[in-house]
Amino acid sequence: MVNQNFLSNTLHFDPSDFTILVLEDSKFINKVLYEQLSKYGYMVVSVFTIEEARKALRENHFDYCILDIYLPDGESIALFQNNEIPADSKAMIITTERDKQTREQFFAYGILDYFVKNDTFVNNIDTIHRLIEQVEQNYCCNILV
Repeated sequence: MVNQNFLSNTLHFDPSDFTILVLEDSKFINKVLYEQLSKYGYMVVSVFTIEEARKALRENHFDYCILDIYLPDGESIALFQNNEIPADSKAMIITTERDKQTREQFFAYGILDYFVKNDTFVNNIDTIHRLIEQVEQNYCCNILV
């Protein structure tokens, strides 16, 4: 017989328990990500540059980082190369870059997913929420060896 208290505790997912860093230089996409993720209940910090991201990462703990690749002051790959994304933070990439090599480079750093920004991207932000929910409920995970 399954202990009902154990089952309800392990399947409980509360977005307000998680903090997300959004690094996106497009004001429109940044705002949409901030608003949509906040509606789910996540604590969201949005920044527009690599330097702002570095400052936020030094001052806060983020459970998830959603990162654009190309920013006005550099590329977000530098945050991985310089070990500025904490090991216990999970990252996702959002970008217009469709290059397979770029995608593989980020997956080598252990990102959860790579989303290509296209015409329907802002209408599908709930995909990010569902991914976080699945990861936190241990329905899926990517393990790179």
